[in-house]
Amino acid sequence: MKNHLQKVIRKDNTENKKEFKIVLTQNERNLPLPQSLLTEFKESITDRDIAFYPDLSPLKQKIAHYSRVETDKIFITPGSDIGIRLLFELFDVKGKNVITSEFCFPMYQVYADINQAELKRVKYSGMNTNVDGIIEAIDEDTQFILLANPNSPIGDYIIKKDIVKLLETGITVVVDEAYIELTNHSSIIESIYTYPNLVVLRTFSKAFGAAGLRVGYIVTSETIMNSLSKLRFMYELSSLSAKYIEFILDNIKHYESYIRNTFEYKDELYENLKKTQNKILVHNTDSSWFWIRGRKDNKAIDKILSDEKISVRKMVLPIDNKEWVKFNYDLKLESTKIRKLLNYA
Repeated sequence: MKNHLQKVIRKDNTENKKEFKIVLTQNERNLPLPQSLLTEFKESITDRDIAFYPDLSPLKQKIAHYSRVETDKIFITPGSDIGIRLLFELFDVKGKNVITSEFCFPMYQVYADINQAELKRVKYSGMNTNVDGIIEAIDEDTQFILLANPNSPIGDYIIKKDIVKLLETGITVVVDEAYIELTNHSSIIESIYTYPNLVVLRTFSKAFGAAGLRVGYIVTSETIMNSLSKLRFMYELSSLSAKYIEFILDNIKHYESYIRNTFEYKDELYENLKKTQNKILVHNTDSSWFWIRGRKDNKAIDKILSDEKISVRKMVLPIDNKEWVKFNYDLKLESTKIRKLLNYA
């Protein structure tokens, strides 16, 4: 056994999601699929999907079409977090460093520790990723830069001009776009043709509501893909996971409509709350959530959420070093009494 693994800290997800009507802690889709769509998918499943090893070539072609790149630029992974893990394995990180932001996906630290790398976290500038600070943190031992865009949990989006500044350092830049569909900004994917040191991570877990199937992918240049392909799993996904993602891409208009409606209702609730800052303070993000807190405390907000059996995440934000509630918007909220927040405000 590797002795350093004894020091790796892993936290179990102890939340019992069955206790809640709506779970807003991980940006999962709470609103059920239309019954017609669900029935159509179920009826498409055959014995071959269970008995035979999966053929992922049709899925790869559809992902390539959706992402507007060639199929040889696509590397499918069982969840985008496994893509992150593979990148830590790909680079010679032992005893060296990977740079990320102060607030980041907790698995970045786990994979750094597993691979005996230093994860250098650059402090935020207010509520924004400090790009200049990241450039200053680069040294001769830096193997790559790893940033989520938009970033969770803060919710800020790094504009293309700033990502290009990072790319022009020559260091490999990994952009984790798990939430890219849940923003009004565009992906950086097309820049793989300009910058061979760019790696983009994507997932179907968030905006597309397929977290339980664990499907992600990496988009990168031929330069990196040649080595990354050596780490490919024997079979990256189950046939059923692949088939459902194909189903999503074949019915993309439904999912795009769901995303648009999510933003519409999120913006409506945010704007209404913003008018009532005498009781509730709100802070918007570049993604599908906003932050709220009571002007004095969160007791009234906590009671409303508890009464409606809605789970949320809380954290201290750098804007005022006080605890805020991360309000991931979900269309199922329209069937609850969440509008009580407006009455309270």
